[in-house]
Parts: sequence; C-alpha cells; structure tokens
Amino acid sequence: PSVYGQSNRTFYRDGKDVAVYNNDFYYQKIEEEILDRLGSNKNQRSVIVFFETKEKLYKFLAAYQKSKIPQWLKEEEHLNIMTEENTTKEKNAIVKRATLSGQITFAVREFGRGTDFVCRDQTVNSNGGVHVLQTFLSEEISEEVQIMGRTARQGDKGTYSLILLDTELEKFLISKKEIDERQLTGKLYS
Repeated sequence: PSVYGQSNRTFYRDGKDVAVYNNDFYYQKIEEEILDRLGSNKNQRSVIVFFETKEKLYKFLAAYQKSKIPQWLKEEEHLNIMTEENTTKEKNAIVKRATLSGQITFAVREFGRGTDFVCRDQTVNSNGGVHVLQTFLSEEISEEVQIMGRTARQGDKGTYSLILLDTELEKFLISKKEIDERQLTGKLYS
C-alpha cells in the first residue's frame, strides 16, 4: 500500500484496459496514443513508453521518425531514448526530463522497475499527470505492476495503458478475442 493514500492512477480507456492490434496498425496506434495523451496543446502532459527490448524500441523509433507525426515530436528537445547503453549521467538527465510538459520518453522494460520518475511539473499534474504506455505483455505480474507504478507517483495523478501486438500474445496462449470478451465486463484487471 502507498504511504500517499489511494492511487490517483486511471486506465486511459474507460472500460478497456488493453488494446490489441495486428502488425498493420500496431505502430500507428502507439503514435496515436502518444499524440492523444500529450494533449491538444503540445505542452500539457508527458508520455513514457516502455518496450520489451532495445531492438523493439529502435524498430519502433525508425518507423516513428518516418511517420506523419508532427516534426516537433521527433526533435531531440522533446524525445528521450533510455536504454542500458546510456551513461549514468544520461539516465539521470532523462529521468528528470521525462516528466516535463511535452516530453516523450522511449524506454526499455528494465527502467520500468525502480526508476523514480517524479513529476514536479504543475502543468503536467494539472492536465492529468504522466501517461505510461506499455507495449508488451509482461511475463510476471510484478513487472507490470512496477511499470504501471511509474505514473501517479506520490499522490499525483496519472494514466496507464497497454497496447499489444496480437502475434506476441501467442506465447501466453491467449488471443485478442479473449481479451476483448473479458473487457466487455469492464473487469479485465480485477
């Protein structure tokens, strides 16, 4: 239990905790969610996107750089890349910058555990807090809970969502159809 009281984290989609797409739409939907969560004014919120591996992060980044997403979202001043290859100094700078207005941070799963993304930006907090997007299904529930916990920290507001690739669900022996059916009740997580 949190020493800060009840969590102020909400799922992004009311009643639909998880979105599953095929290869044709997966990257596009991640991009759309980034734009949507930043807000209509580019400096309202921040978004942290977690990828399963460095290879998947860079594969998405290559597509992202070629996409129709506004150019300002591709510029270094708004985009942070966090992998194990960053120096300690770079990691610390990214963690501080990641929760500022208009920031998009792409990180590998390792930074979803124990990395303290504290949001001190009142613009972000007043517009719903940091949004965390997980792009893979965790093999351990503890990892998912930790990644989810990178938002709505210390009593702040925040949102969380999962966008998954349908073919990656096979290793868990579940399908998009099963997830969609369970979400109809609005209680997939419980």
